[in-house]
Amino acid sequence: MATVKEKGITTEATCAQERLALNDTFDVLGGKWLLRILRYLNGRLEENNTFKKIQREIEISPLRC
Repeated sequence: MATVKEKGITTEATCAQERLALNDTFDVLGGKWLLRILRYLNGRLEENNTFKKIQREIEISPLRC
């Protein structure tokens, strides 16, 4: 289970908090990068795929606010 840190206090995340985090992640990845990430990961399930490695190899630019 995931943890949440609020105001310096770490607690276990509720199911609703985990679901919201997953939805946020899918919203970000679901647009511009989803197909490129899935294509990259297909066939690389046995490798250690960190975000930085994927970011370098498929040339994902950082999000800008």
